[in-house]
Amino acid sequence: MRKVAIALPMALALLMALSAVTFAAPNEFMIGLNSGYPYTLLELEFEYKNGPWAGGADVAWAGNAMEIGAFGRYYVPLGLGFEFYAALNPTMVIIFSEVPPGLRGTIKAGPGFDFRWKHLRVGLEGGILYVFGHAAPNFYVKGGVGVLF
Repeated sequence: MRKVAIALPMALALLMALSAVTFAAPNEFMIGLNSGYPYTLLELEFEYKNGPWAGGADVAWAGNAMEIGAFGRYYVPLGLGFEFYAALNPTMVIIFSEVPPGLRGTIKAGPGFDFRWKHLRVGLEGGILYVFGHAAPNFYVKGGVGVLF
């Protein structure tokens, strides 16, 4: 009885793991590095794309601040691996140069352009930037590369 009690959960866990692998299509996930203007020096991005919809999370380092956020995108295929998308990215910025460290909310929204080929993704995005409670440029531009898996 004890062996059955151990084997049954193990078999169910194995079955669930294998079924999840078979349902995942290749190149639905992406890890990318971006850089841009006005304040993002380096951004690490994780994206899950399912059909035209995509969502993910990003963490950015901006010198004396750190940005943590989530994003949503809607893709329109243009052919030959090129895609146009609309993005919405609400984030929270932690500013370390203030005492105590300050928090600011931001919203970035705008169009982007993607090229995907095999396991490579190259992207360029820009649009409106609004930082709550802080004087900053009202636009942003970022570009980057990523690995699809």
